[in-house]
Amino acid sequence: MKKIVCLVILLLGLLITACQGKTTTNIETTTTQNQTTTTKEQTTTTQQQLTDECELARAAATDNWEPVWCDEFLYTGSPDSTKWILENKGDGFGNNELQYYTPRLDNAKVENGVLTITVKKEKYNNRNYTSAKLMSRGKGDFLYGKIEVRAKLPKGKGTWPAIWMMPTDSIYGGWPNSGEIDIMEHVGYDMNRIHGTVHTENYNHVKGTQVGKSTVVSDVYNNYHVYAIEWDTNSIKWFVDGKMYHEFKNDENMNPDNSSANWPFDQKFYLILNVAFGGNWGGAQGIDQNFVESRMIVDYVRVYQKNYEAIDEENPSEVKGFKTVDSRPTSTKISWDKATDDVGISHYEVYLDNEYIDNTVAPVITFNNLEQLKDYELKVIAVDFAGKKSHPKTYQFTTGEFMNIPGRIKAADYLQMLGIQLENTSDSDGGKNVGWIEMGDFLVYKVYVKESGNYKVNFRISATQDNREIKLFKIVNNSESLLTNITFNSTGGWQNWQTVPGTQSFYLDEGVILIRVRASNNNFNINWFEFIKEE
Repeated sequence: MKKIVCLVILLLGLLITACQGKTTTNIETTTTQNQTTTTKEQTTTTQQQLTDECELARAAATDNWEPVWCDEFLYTGSPDSTKWILENKGDGFGNNELQYYTPRLDNAKVENGVLTITVKKEKYNNRNYTSAKLMSRGKGDFLYGKIEVRAKLPKGKGTWPAIWMMPTDSIYGGWPNSGEIDIMEHVGYDMNRIHGTVHTENYNHVKGTQVGKSTVVSDVYNNYHVYAIEWDTNSIKWFVDGKMYHEFKNDENMNPDNSSANWPFDQKFYLILNVAFGGNWGGAQGIDQNFVESRMIVDYVRVYQKNYEAIDEENPSEVKGFKTVDSRPTSTKISWDKATDDVGISHYEVYLDNEYIDNTVAPVITFNNLEQLKDYELKVIAVDFAGKKSHPKTYQFTTGEFMNIPGRIKAADYLQMLGIQLENTSDSDGGKNVGWIEMGDFLVYKVYVKESGNYKVNFRISATQDNREIKLFKIVNNSESLLTNITFNSTGGWQNWQTVPGTQSFYLDEGVILIRVRASNNNFNINWFEFIKEE
């Protein structure tokens, strides 16, 4: 029997039914809080076929939501390769999961109008369980909208199904800095309980600060339920069958400093459907040793975005609150307050000296390859989701000056780094010191050598162990050339500072150079280092 769609449209009091196929069998609708979800049916009638595969989603849409991406699973075989990537890996995924994700039909198959993800006990590539993981990365990437997935969940102690989203480009860095949105998670030992969660740099399960909520749903195994989020610039809301049970707000309470560390959800994310088995959460209360297999059955996946032009009534506010976050000789980072608008801000157009540079979603921009001690003018225009623009606003700034040799360089004024963090120092000069240093961590500085000659370097250090070492390199053509090394012992505490004098001299030519400070071991902090020219 062919898959058909039946759309029920109430117009001027008349009930008009448009069907695809011949004989209608079992039309299913679910109504929750005055919202009707139109689902699929099977028919054999010869009426005109629907030309848009998202027509079902369009028929179900309300409140100016319009479908932009969907999979109704109206085909047979492997998941649509134009929409999904199938994982082929089994390395525990950072959670000690037991399954191997395969691209086989045994684990992910579309037939009879649904996607079935089967997790089963079997030996495969040194794993004892197999399953499937579908990802829409590069094929369905979204910034804001409503995401709906109608599904039945697998049953069994050890199962860990999830419907979630990860950042496409991770513009704020690796997990969790660029965020994670868990639309639905369920662990088999906690029957019928659904979880919705976000993870960010400041809010994540490693720190125990993740922000989420759970709700109990009636028989998630035998009944279909619609798991959804609504996501915009102001918040992410979680729903089951149209009923909201959780909200994460982008406000002064959860994001007081307007930082990506709290709200990285201003970039594109992609969808993931998977069933894990065991692991840190799925297996937290053990697994069913007699488990054979179970299935997550997905009826549809629908992504909507607002028709903002239909409801937009005003232009965005002008940008204000410009602030130079970081100023260096060849780069400057500038932030501003978020503009306001009745439908929300889509992005900001950024100009430098009246030349268009880029669009940015976050209210921050970093300019590179600038000239030192030069005046520049930044212009920013806010653009809302309907395409309306604010009046332009400008901000003047001046780049910094190269740190000079001879002279003192604050360790916190690095150009690049690996592995370190900053903290407030109790040393006499105040400010920040570099800490949390591990073996191999490094700091890079761009400096100006004012005079050619022989130099020594002193380091301001605190340490909690003996036999510590720092190496200083000059970077030439992306290669390191060792200048000197400094060895030192414990200073008696993390904030007990001592100046360790350099004993080896080295030659530097006049001009701009890159230097790298590399840690040979750990358990020490650096506040500053000072180049002294030998007479």
